[in-house]
Amino acid sequence: MRRDYFLTIQNGVRSKKVLGRDQVPTFGDALDGISYLPRIIAKAQAKLRGELDPDLMYGCGGDFLRHVWAAGENHQKIVDFVRS
Repeated sequence: MRRDYFLTIQNGVRSKKVLGRDQVPTFGDALDGISYLPRIIAKAQAKLRGELDPDLMYGCGGDFLRHVWAAGENHQKIVDFVRS
């Protein structure tokens, strides 16, 4: 997924940003009543863009990354996917 995103969306240009520990939502944050989801979304978006700090763990599979990519900034689509 990362490679496809890099070539398709980023046109082969690497991001110079890094998402660090202090920049992700906390473990207590929730989205539509789903705890931890804002944190997972932020990490997935950073993973797609190649911006995830190597000290941050990201363990969700490719299917979730596909949905995050397709949802863009519409987090309700991700909530709907998780609830389904």
